Amino acid sequence: MTTEPPVDAVSDAFAVLSDETRLDVIRVLGDAGGTGSFDALPFSELRDRVGVDDSGRFSYHLDRLVGRFVERTDRGYRLRVPGIQVYQAIQAGVYADHEDIGPLETDIPCPEECGADCVCRYEDFRFHLECADCEAFRVRYPVDPHSFGDDLPADLLRAADRRLKRDTFSMELGFCPYCAGPVDIEYRGQRRRLREPTEAGNPVASRRTCRRCHWFIDFRTSVVALIKPAVAGEFAAAGVDTFAVPQWSGAYEWEETVLSEDPLRVELTMTVEGVTRIVAFDGELDVLAVQHPDEPVENDILRGRQS
Repeated sequence: MTTEPPVDAVSDAFAVLSDETRLDVIRVLGDAGGTGSFDALPFSELRDRVGVDDSGRFSYHLDRLVGRFVERTDRGYRLRVPGIQVYQAIQAGVYADHEDIGPLETDIPCPEECGADCVCRYEDFRFHLECADCEAFRVRYPVDPHSFGDDLPADLLRAADRRLKRDTFSMELGFCPYCAGPVDIEYRGQRRRLREPTEAGNPVASRRTCRRCHWFIDFRTSVVALIKPAVAGEFAAAGVDTFAVPQWSGAYEWEETVLSEDPLRVELTMTVEGVTRIVAFDGELDVLAVQHPDEPVENDILRGRQS
């Protein structure tokens, strides 16, 4: 059973981190281990690397961190897990200012098939992918500013795809990628666009929402199919890595059919790098069956009938 942390404890933790010297301690300890470890540093070496001459002043700031973010060991001072998480947030750039990027031209087609290509941009810590002409959006999702390099738009598109797959996979496993809270599932009906009202004949939408921090992701069957283990395994056997294919890739084509409303059964015919499979989903977007298109259809589940 989990409970909300006391407000005073949370306030005190943020107060501890409000000092630049203490943040420098966390940065130095995080950098100390190099790749694959978080090593301890003796007091004198840690103070020298932080750049504080006054030993008493440095001891005061270090003591404020010990217990919550830093631990004392026989070899010196080392980050605890909360300290590592603060260091990771610093390295990701989520608390730093950033410059808006774009719009940048891509060869990704408009989701409304207006004939134009999409542009991507980075604004307000979010990746945006939308049509250059009709402004229909394909994707809008947070991406850390330090997660992509200077080769644009390729690096930005790659970072967005990785973040989307990570978060989608986590939510599919039933826990939030940000606070590890439990996830609720909601079938949202057929929608032309994820934020528009339900309308028959449009692609199916499903929402995953964290009960604890309220983070949510709206899914299409076409998106979630790329990371479903049952589906990925079928394509892997044919030599195709679905995890490496972005949802907006020209190497991915799909066609969705709602076979039954009650119970909900959805059939997705997906072709990735020339390999085609037919996937059946239920109302929670769980995979019911995966079938080769040349095989005879004998599965009642695939055709939306209850056995």
